[in-house]
Amino acid sequence: MKLRLPIYCFNWPSNVGGADTKFVHLLLLLHRDYDITVVPNTREQFEQVKWRRWLAGLGVKAALLEDLPPKLSGWGLSLCNGKFWGEGLGIEAHRRGLRIVWSSEMMWHHPGEIAAARLGLMDKVLYVSEVQRAALEAGYVGSSRREEAPSNRKP
Repeated sequence: MKLRLPIYCFNWPSNVGGADTKFVHLLLLLHRDYDITVVPNTREQFEQVKWRRWLAGLGVKAALLEDLPPKLSGWGLSLCNGKFWGEGLGIEAHRRGLRIVWSSEMMWHHPGEIAAARLGLMDKVLYVSEVQRAALEAGYVGSSRREEAPSNRKP
């Protein structure tokens, strides 16, 4: 049996919103190969029966960060979740041992995002375009490594 890398996704699926709909598609791509736990911002998100059933059908777990063990391994991923840095979820995820992948999806920084980067809490930063990278990269001075999809521009 192949060991599946744990990924804790700090998002909640939705049919509305760019990052939330992208998250739905990402789960469809990754759920067979990774041990995924979705970590919503609030307990109220669990009341969305449609999405709880959908996650369960994929074999994806869901839990609040406060209900997870104090020590975690693997990766924490957040796609444009303003509460991830703004309300300390990202800081706590890092403190518990997760390596952090962040993708803003916007052309501006979320509250707490620049401070988190400068503290070295981001292990990877994903960009959606070269234009977005140009707008945001200066704020990620403290992040250890930034990743992006290959561009079509010539070296």
